[in-house]
Amino acid sequence: MSDTTDVERLLERALEAFGQAEFDEARHLLERLLSTQPDHARAWSTLGICHLETGRTQLGLEALERAIEAEPDNPDHHYWLGNAAGSLGQLDRAYACYQRALELDPQHVKAGEFLVRTRSLLDSREHYRTALQLLRDKQPPQRYLTLALRELLHSMARFPQSPARGELGHCAREILKAARDVAVMLPPGEGLEEWARHHEQGNAGLRFVNHQQALAAYEHALGYKDDDPYAWHGLALAQALGGDLDNAARSWQRCLDLDPEFDFTTLARIQRHSQ
Repeated sequence: MSDTTDVERLLERALEAFGQAEFDEARHLLERLLSTQPDHARAWSTLGICHLETGRTQLGLEALERAIEAEPDNPDHHYWLGNAAGSLGQLDRAYACYQRALELDPQHVKAGEFLVRTRSLLDSREHYRTALQLLRDKQPPQRYLTLALRELLHSMARFPQSPARGELGHCAREILKAARDVAVMLPPGEGLEEWARHHEQGNAGLRFVNHQQALAAYEHALGYKDDDPYAWHGLALAQALGGDLDNAARSWQRCLDLDPEFDFTTLARIQRHSQ
C-alpha cells in the first residue's frame, strides 16, 4: 500500500469498525495504515482511543502523544490525552491537557467538564495530604487536630470518594484523647432542660467510649435544638466511632456551617445559671 486511495480506504474501514465498537478490528486496520504513513494524526488519535476503550491505557497514552506530535493544534487530541493521563493517575498532566484543549477551543465542552473534575480531584488530594501531614505526629498539638479534620472534610467535599474518608475514625479517636470540656450556659426556653440532659448523656457516652449511648443522646438533643454546633460535633464523633463515616462527615460539616471557627477538640458541658 502506497497511494492515498489505499490509505483513505483503510481509514474508512477502521472508522467504520470503530463506530461499531469493534475496537480490535479498528486497531488492526489502523496499525496497518500507520506502518506506511506513520505521521497520520487521525489514525494515531483513533488508535489511542481504541487502546483506552480496551483497557490498554499506557498504549493509548503513547498513541495520543504521537497524534499530538503530528497535529499539535487539535484540541481533541489534547482532551483524549488528558483522559489517558487521568486514568493512569497523572492528574497534574491531565489538568494541563484539558487546559491546552480549552486554549485551542474555548467551547470544548468535554474538556471544560473534565478540567473542573480534575481540579476537584487535585484540590481533594491536596487537602488529604495536608491532613495526613498534620496527623503524622502521634501526639499533635490540639489545634492541629482541628486543622486536620477540616482538611479531611474539605477533601471529601471536593471528591466524595477521597481516601480522607478512611481517616475520620482515627481523627475522632485522637480528638477524644485531647478533648476538653467547655462550659455552655443553658439558654432560657421551654424544653431546653431536656436538651441539656441529653447533651450530658452524650458527653458521658463519648467519655466512656459508649458511642451508641452518645449517638442516641445527641440525636435527641438535636431534636430540641438543631442549631447547636456542639451537639452536631458530638453526634459526628459518635457516628465516626461507630463506623458511619459518611454521616459523620455530614454532621461535622453542619457543625462548621453553624460555627465556621468551631474548635473540634471541645465538648460541651452544660451549665445552669444557678451553678
